[in-house]
Amino acid sequence: MECLHTFCHECIVKVVQPGKPTNACPKCEIALGNNPFVEKKIVRDGTKTSIVDKIREAGHFGGVIAPPEKADAAAAQ
Repeated sequence: MECLHTFCHECIVKVVQPGKPTNACPKCEIALGNNPFVEKKIVRDGTKTSIVDKIREAGHFGGVIAPPEKADAAAAQ
């Protein structure tokens, strides 16, 4: 089963690590296995990466994209 959630590379590598038996999607917690990058359970989305790169180049978020929950909290203030 695939969840299709997307994360920037910096964020996902903090949570999902090769060889870690408990790798899971941070959003829905679906199991990703021991080596999700090699098994292609996590794949790079070139379009979204391009968009994020352009946002960073423009200087938004100080070069770091805020996680959704932090972005929502900032917008509510």
